[in-house]
Amino acid sequence: MLTQMLSEPKPTILSTRSLISPAALLVNVIASIFHGLIPLSSIKNTVSMKLHILNSLGEEFIANLSIDIPLQNEDNSKTIYDGSYSEKIENISINFLKK
Repeated sequence: MLTQMLSEPKPTILSTRSLISPAALLVNVIASIFHGLIPLSSIKNTVSMKLHILNSLGEEFIANLSIDIPLQNEDNSKTIYDGSYSEKIENISINFLKK
C-alpha cells in the first residue's frame, strides 16, 4: 500500500485548476493588512512576579507584584513606536506576607 501511495502522480496545475469554477478565476482578490488600527490605550501590558525576601533572621517574606507598563505617555506624544520610550513609575505599593 505504501508503494501505491508513493507511485501515485502528484496533482498538476491543470488538474487542480479544473476544480476551481470559471467565475472564481475572473475574480481578482487583493488581501491587505491594516497596521496600527488598535490604539495603544486599549492594550494592557503588565509585568507580574513573586518577590521572595529572606532576612538575616531566616524569616521569609513573599509578595505578589503586578506592574502595569504604559505603552504611551499621558498626552500620547511619546509611544513605544518611537524606538526608545521610558517612563518612571512611582508609588508602587508592595504588601509582603510572612511565610
